[in-house]
Amino acid sequence: VRAIDKMMRSLGGERLMWASDFPGIRKEMSLKAYVELCQDLPSMGKKYGCEISEEAVGLMMGGNAGRVLGVG
Repeated sequence: VRAIDKMMRSLGGERLMWASDFPGIRKEMSLKAYVELCQDLPSMGKKYGCEISEEAVGLMMGGNAGRVLGVG
């Protein structure tokens, strides 16, 4: 959470894209659980003293990829 917060503050949410190393992460959790974890970053951030906005997570989780690929 702190690393993502630092990246968002340094680079801006409009410059980050979510990706996974699936199926490598499957040993730890399902892809669905991983996506849900990432989507929950705003509330998780509060627990760690970070401010991660819903908007920034939306950009990271697909908005930026759609913009770059011209499909969103």
